[in-house]
Amino acid sequence: MKTIKQFSTSIALIFLLYLGTHSTALAQGTTAVAGKETLSISTIKATPSLESKVKTDGKVSELYRFTQSLDSVLIERISAARKFQIVGRSDVDFDAIRAEQDFAESGNVDSKTGAKIGKMTGAKYVLVASLDDFQDRSRMIKIDNERQMNIRSFRVSAIAKLYNSTTGQLLEASTQTITNEMRRNINTATLSDEGANTDQMISQASRKMADQLVKCITDIVYPAKVVAVSSNGTITINRGDGTDIQRGQLWAVYAVGEEMIDPDTGESLGEEETLLCKAKVTSVKAKISTLKIVGDDLGIEKGMIVRPASLDDTEED
Repeated sequence: MKTIKQFSTSIALIFLLYLGTHSTALAQGTTAVAGKETLSISTIKATPSLESKVKTDGKVSELYRFTQSLDSVLIERISAARKFQIVGRSDVDFDAIRAEQDFAESGNVDSKTGAKIGKMTGAKYVLVASLDDFQDRSRMIKIDNERQMNIRSFRVSAIAKLYNSTTGQLLEASTQTITNEMRRNINTATLSDEGANTDQMISQASRKMADQLVKCITDIVYPAKVVAVSSNGTITINRGDGTDIQRGQLWAVYAVGEEMIDPDTGESLGEEETLLCKAKVTSVKAKISTLKIVGDDLGIEKGMIVRPASLDDTEED
């Protein structure tokens, strides 16, 4: 009997030890997910003017297929970035708000609407994207007496607006445009598989657009930052391969100051940023890049924000 009791006690201790370990791991996993910023994404739709245009062009089916593809691929690409926890994909939320505010053809959503969407979905950030241009054109070029080349090109433009639903602030309003072209040699005696061609074009174009949208919102919410400062006049930032950073590029380093508040409305106007200096990219690795400081080091520290230098920044030299 004593042996059985000892055995039972041992099993209970093992179970409690496992439960405690499992609970710790679960808590860590929950914390990791909770640490991600929450993002709500509207269902991507075409503006009314674009819908009218594609009807005239006879491209309603192509636009519909592209919109559906982009809507799906965008979720996948945002998830793959591992920066955001996606919440609030309900069409009802967005449609209800659009009905309230006479949704404009440009796809605009004002700051109050952005904040309201965020509250309804439980997201800190709200991404509203709409297509305002879609061109699908084909032309034939004669190669010789028996062969022709079919050149098919896509041009798609999307208006993307990112809101901070906590403050109601419009963080970014940008137009993202992509082009995609496919060339095929066609024997004049052979019919081309137009359906397969369309599917391939739509797949490529939607992934290209999704990648641009993901990069746009990631750079806004998680701007590149200084992670190391060396005594030899170089800095290291947390951007590497796959983020459009390239050797020879000029980037600007900013010191972040206090949050600015509109005295009339109490609305957050963002944080004050002071340009310290510029730095040229000298090395790009998998996750980090090294930059050489151009000019004087005015006190660069870890955590400072780094962005590609704008035209205005460049003209200051």
